[in-house]
Amino acid sequence: MAPSSALALRTAMLLVVLCEIRGGVAQTRPHGYKVPRSGRMPPGPGRMQVPTGRPAQHPASSELRPYVDASGKPACNATGLRKSAYCVEDNSYPTQLIKSILRNVNVDLSDSEILARQPPDREDSVDQRVCPTKRKTIYPKSAQNAEKEWLYVVNDVEYAQAVTTEVCGQEDAPCEFVSSGLPPGYTSVCKQKFAYRKLLALHPTDKKAYADNFPFPSCCVCYVKSPPLAARSLPRRT
Repeated sequence: MAPSSALALRTAMLLVVLCEIRGGVAQTRPHGYKVPRSGRMPPGPGRMQVPTGRPAQHPASSELRPYVDASGKPACNATGLRKSAYCVEDNSYPTQLIKSILRNVNVDLSDSEILARQPPDREDSVDQRVCPTKRKTIYPKSAQNAEKEWLYVVNDVEYAQAVTTEVCGQEDAPCEFVSSGLPPGYTSVCKQKFAYRKLLALHPTDKKAYADNFPFPSCCVCYVKSPPLAARSLPRRT
């Protein structure tokens, strides 16, 4: 066989099959096919384009609640402590839906139990605390309730729900001005305390506003710990 005929035969028989698995669909491409610079195959018969990017927050559920991953971590930048978690900003916050719900709200917004009011006046006390604290007024958009469920909290211009939090400057640290005056063997320690606040929230299934309880850091208190019984000196009998 002439060299030219052999080359033509090899060229005719040489079909390189390239398989690309995308979305469970295999496609073949003849030899010489050029892949676009984007690195993506153009849509073809029987081929489905799969949208890229972040998955939908509620793909298989009609519930309306903040998105959390498998570990329970929310998509928003959660701020909080071991017993309290909340977000002051949430990109998934359903502003328009909440506004439409509030037009037909059945909850008494003047209820004293619901903190739909302006933040309290700031304390300008000159007293020195034995446990330094960081005080801050927040307007949470989403938070964990008492049952550890993440919910959207009603908070906009018309219904601003302010929560004043107090966080220990350094939890588990000795109390200031106290340790030096304690009896031998006694120690002091600062501990974080929490309090429940009733806030207007969005019900995830009924799509209505209702009042729920949410824990927030409320104060930092000083505890005095006594020494173990074995370390205490017992009075001698006479």
